Amino acid sequence: MSVEIVIGRSGSGKGEKCINDAEQLYLQGKQVYIIVPDQFSHKSEKKLLQKIDAVSENTLCAMTF
Repeated sequence: MSVEIVIGRSGSGKGEKCINDAEQLYLQGKQVYIIVPDQFSHKSEKKLLQKIDAVSENTLCAMTF
């Protein structure tokens, strides 16, 4: 298991990078967790589901802090 911290200014592509990386890991059959601020949890999970299309809740999850 590895952890990657993505930082950058607003609009710099952090979210898109995370979504794309999550998609690649998911397609490899790996378990993926994305940690986002509470106010973005629904938006992030919705974006993940739209990008990947079919998701097992045990494989891909947007967590909050």
